[in-house]
Amino acid sequence: MRRLFGTDGIRGIVNEELTPELAYKLGRAIIGYFGDIRGKKVIIGSDTRSSKDMLKSALIAGLTSGGLDVLDVGIIPTSALSYLVTLDSEVILGIMLSASHNPVEYNGIKIFKNNGFKLEDNVEEIVEDYIRKDDNYFRAKPEDVGRVYSFKEAKEVYKNFLKNIINEDFKGYKIMLDCAFGAVSDIAPEIYRELGAEVVAFNYEYDGLNINKNCGAVYPEIGRELFIKSGADIGFTYDGDADRVMAYSEEGEIIDGDKILGILATYLEERGELKKNKVVGTIMTNLGLEMYLKTKGVDLIRTKVGDRYVLEEIVKNGLILGGETSGHIILFNYLPTGDGLLTSLFLLKILKELKTKLSELSKEIKIFPQVHSKIPIKNFIINEEDEEKMEKIVREVIDRRDIRYIIRKSGTEPVVRITLEGEVPKNLLEDLLSKINLKIFEYLNQK
Repeated sequence: MRRLFGTDGIRGIVNEELTPELAYKLGRAIIGYFGDIRGKKVIIGSDTRSSKDMLKSALIAGLTSGGLDVLDVGIIPTSALSYLVTLDSEVILGIMLSASHNPVEYNGIKIFKNNGFKLEDNVEEIVEDYIRKDDNYFRAKPEDVGRVYSFKEAKEVYKNFLKNIINEDFKGYKIMLDCAFGAVSDIAPEIYRELGAEVVAFNYEYDGLNINKNCGAVYPEIGRELFIKSGADIGFTYDGDADRVMAYSEEGEIIDGDKILGILATYLEERGELKKNKVVGTIMTNLGLEMYLKTKGVDLIRTKVGDRYVLEEIVKNGLILGGETSGHIILFNYLPTGDGLLTSLFLLKILKELKTKLSELSKEIKIFPQVHSKIPIKNFIINEEDEEKMEKIVREVIDRRDIRYIIRKSGTEPVVRITLEGEVPKNLLEDLLSKINLKIFEYLNQK
């Protein structure tokens, strides 16, 4: 059973759950898993968090002790790493240091295979076993110890990859970008300007501590105010490692991952490019999107929350498109992971090709009201009986109303997440959720 790896790699508070000792052990565990692979390479990238240097150093020590060379690409989006690992046959893994949308006290370690896919659950379990075992794994002779090489040109390689996909001139568009002080702080404004757009960028002067701080895709309402002030035609807000994106229409509407998914699915379906006329969402995907897709002859497949599970369904069913409400969108024809920058470029490409505005495409998709809450469980041990009790509380409060609910333990934070959704007034959902939160808090505090 995996204990260190969650739904998106290893993640935790720096120097508490995620320590340099753990990063070093992970490097050594990778050597244990692969054995003697002297001369092979690992690519390492990161977002802008200050803790990246500490964790990277520890990880590199573990890897190079087994003879692996490290290509350090510096600050780069997660999706860029999943592309770069496919370009060199000597590369066996890519490792991204990022906690994505989480605040700066968190960091994480995501591992990609050399085909661009994240490690499978069963491989993560094996690696965890190597972390726990006594370290008697292969150690290189002094002359064979691995080296670290700078791979700063990786950013240009990735930018050229995106440009070739989009193949558009965006001259005449004014674009607002909220970079979340994260991994696209440099690259997003650059690529849009190089494609001809006028750019108004916010939250790009990172200092290692301000990533996701009251900005980015985690706080789309704040970004909306920036967008309105910018006078731009369209806006995009990313998270810390840019694997997710939300957009702003010219009318100031927040366009979340569900609406983006609907727009992309419609565009591809109308061109006969949407394989099997199916897309993948999650249990969180809005019911309104599912109903809209049906009117277009497109079926929605739901899976567990997490882009890894969306990807599994895409691969299993031979599909090309999937995503999450939070803005993770997988365009599988190009990459096997969510890429906020690619998604935003592709969306703008659609608008230009169709000679339309984002609000026109968005208004066709009716999204039902949803409300969310997070209940901290760090100080509690939550077992199956507790989960059943919490679900019972939710059902009792809803009291047979036509409201969809989701209750689940987070894979990235020590919280239980609760969602209510329905074609009812939002204030009713908020009132019901407040009652649910109170009753669950009372239950947990009695444990």
